Amino acid sequence: MRKKILVIDDSPTLLKFITKHLSAHVENYEVITTLNGGAGLESAQRETPDLILLDFMLPDMNGEGVCEQLAADPRTASIPVVLMSSSAPDITRTESRFDLVKKSMVKPFTPELLIATVGHIFKATPAKSSGTVPSAPPPAAAPAFSGDTVCFPLLDVLLAPAKKSLSGTLSFHFDKRSVELYFKEGALLLATTRDVDFYLHNTPMEIPPEQQDLFEELKQVQRESGAPVFLQMIGRDLAPADEAQATLAQFGPQLLAPVWAGSPTYFAFSESDSLPEFLNMLTSTPLPMLAWAFDSLRSAAPDDAALDLADGCGIPAYTRHGYERIQQLNLTEAEVAFATHAGTGSATFNDIATLAQLDAPAARQILYRFSVFHIFDYWNQSA
Repeated sequence: MRKKILVIDDSPTLLKFITKHLSAHVENYEVITTLNGGAGLESAQRETPDLILLDFMLPDMNGEGVCEQLAADPRTASIPVVLMSSSAPDITRTESRFDLVKKSMVKPFTPELLIATVGHIFKATPAKSSGTVPSAPPPAAAPAFSGDTVCFPLLDVLLAPAKKSLSGTLSFHFDKRSVELYFKEGALLLATTRDVDFYLHNTPMEIPPEQQDLFEELKQVQRESGAPVFLQMIGRDLAPADEAQATLAQFGPQLLAPVWAGSPTYFAFSESDSLPEFLNMLTSTPLPMLAWAFDSLRSAAPDDAALDLADGCGIPAYTRHGYERIQQLNLTEAEVAFATHAGTGSATFNDIATLAQLDAPAARQILYRFSVFHIFDYWNQSA
């Protein structure tokens, strides 16, 4: 017997994505789509679906409002709901309020997670009528680790996959967007996002008019799969592999700049040996995580409080493992000069800035980066 799935989401792209992958993998699924909460409630009452996939942020109401009306109507109160949102707190709060919310997915999600989640719901939910139910895929695996950067330093999160040689995806969710980092046996392969405008906002690219349609096609593929446009160019012979991968290496680290700058961010690592096929186009060696993270930190714009020095006469001093760690970084000339003069352990911040020929703001930025990476501690004169 066919299972009827109602999808309520205001993104035509996501509706197409869900319909495509559910229909392609399981022929017994019938997918119905609506673009807002009101239309979704009407469809739920009329169609009595077996499952509702519900976006939390809709044009006319949020997920909680939809769940309240579903739960209050005897015709829809028993329909299981899977919440979809880029905000983990929204999901957690709503899941705890309503029994009909059986599971959740943080956007963006992979086709595999989508299919596994839907299959798990149908496996756990009694059928409405007799008939043959298709065998369900295994339930989606729980994250290997997750949390938020309010409680866990970003640097520790980025270095965590290497400690256990994990393969899979490290996802970050902030400011209504998501970033994915792909790892193989603890080594970073690629950083990307499905938010194409965010990905390209610092790209000085001029696309000839005759290639505009093709470029829009590449952008749409990135929105759906996460495959960066520069990587797709390699696969279509539109750019030399070395140039395209150099661009990937340049723009990937910039994706986490808002997180370094303090945006509250939820993260989760999903362990898997099966990685997206577009990663097979990579020919460069895995990226050194510590150096990549430092490049990412350079893109951040921390607030004045983070850069504030209570005492310019204080002394930067290497931490226990600071000297060993700094050897793994590709430093700029200014960073080398600062580290050289700070390495004595006796020069004050003001003296270091003078000797390195740096103005105070530039020197504070460098000290901030070295402090975040636990290379230097800063001892105020009073201490």
